Amino acid sequence: RPFIDARDIDRIGRSLDGAAPWVDTIPAAHWNRVRTRAQRAGVVAVKMASAEAHDQIVVISSAPVTDAAHPGSSSHVARLVSQRPTWSVGRVRTSGPGLMTVSEWNRIQGRTPAPAVDTEAESIEMDRTVTVEFLETAAAGLGILTSREGPYTVRLEAPWDDPRLVGLRKVLRRGAHEDTWPELLAETQMRQGSLLTYDPVAA
Repeated sequence: RPFIDARDIDRIGRSLDGAAPWVDTIPAAHWNRVRTRAQRAGVVAVKMASAEAHDQIVVISSAPVTDAAHPGSSSHVARLVSQRPTWSVGRVRTSGPGLMTVSEWNRIQGRTPAPAVDTEAESIEMDRTVTVEFLETAAAGLGILTSREGPYTVRLEAPWDDPRLVGLRKVLRRGAHEDTWPELLAETQMRQGSLLTYDPVAA
């Protein structure tokens, strides 16, 4: 979560490109109208889940796109990002017109893999609850480089038997449900050296 929050804070900051942020909380049902208004005006408008209520969303924009929008600050935006409800099926994802994509952010960070050699790649079908954006976010959290090869196809740059990829495949097959995350988190922590094995017999 800290990695994802830091990444999204940076994505929003880069997308605003020096413009002071404007902030408002609106009913989720109003988003399509606000998004259309922002697109027509050429305004960056980012939506994310609100900690206030499940049917509300926070909108951060480079200019006012709602009547109640008020000036914010970079620290305010960072706080809103860190307070987003944890992702689960049906939650609002952080997205919107003008927001730098995860793939674009990865390229800026030097995370884009070199052009792939034409090799055979193993593949799996993802559960219907898993979106491409979810996959890219999960892979980034595990340190696995990704590249899109179509609207619904993503190449993961890691060996098939890499423990991180093994854990991620479990999530992709079973679906983006909360009970799959302890396994994936354990894989991440083991890789980072923050999860230590404990043998009660040896202890």
